[in-house]
Amino acid sequence: MTERQRERVDSAVGRTVHGDEATVAGALDDLFARTGADELLASTSTFDLDALRESDTRLAALWTRRPR
Repeated sequence: MTERQRERVDSAVGRTVHGDEATVAGALDDLFARTGADELLASTSTFDLDALRESDTRLAALWTRRPR
């Protein structure tokens, strides 16, 4: 990988939210506090459809529990 490619990958990863539920909840709380956003667009990439469903379900649960 070239240095430029590495920089692009690092930049993209730096804008992602990932981790366990507590980490994701904290990161989303920070994001909403900084931006004032009232909606969320999530994008995932996996060939495992069961894992994708589980991830979406867990994210939806975090979203519905967050304070408004």
